[in-house]
Amino acid sequence: MDCPSVSEYRAVGTCAQSLPHDLLRFADHQAWKIGCVRRQIRDSSNFEGNPMQISTTFRDMPSNPSLQAAAERWVARLETVCDRIVACHVTIEKPHRHHLHGTPFQVHIVLTVPGANIAVSNQVNVDAYVALADAFRAARRKLLDHVALQRGFVRAPAGGSQAGILANKQ
Repeated sequence: MDCPSVSEYRAVGTCAQSLPHDLLRFADHQAWKIGCVRRQIRDSSNFEGNPMQISTTFRDMPSNPSLQAAAERWVARLETVCDRIVACHVTIEKPHRHHLHGTPFQVHIVLTVPGANIAVSNQVNVDAYVALADAFRAARRKLLDHVALQRGFVRAPAGGSQAGILANKQ
């Protein structure tokens, strides 16, 4: 979908009175042009329409359809953060150790996005669903950081600029 500018309307001889009111007010604004570029990128993107490859591997335990379905629901939630995820590999394992405290589940996630692989490991819990949720929450945080880095946004330091000044006064 092409976004006409006010000058294109004028070039074809359309008078300013026939332009929509919102277009007159907003067309020469920079956000109008950015929106047009984003729409063109979205429409020409080859990532839309291609199904994301999701694979779930179970190690040292029998496969569990409900755990696999839970992982797929979490992946669908990740797609709302970044729609450019190409593949997601989830590994759920139950290692044979820590028999005194029960055998915790470990979840490892590898997300493939254009330009990077995002890996989350060592999410351990006795409950498989809690370990899965913790791993996907950590993957979401890393994915948000990657998306922000791609957009050129850098997060401020944790304490802010005043944290060192307050610490020195005490």
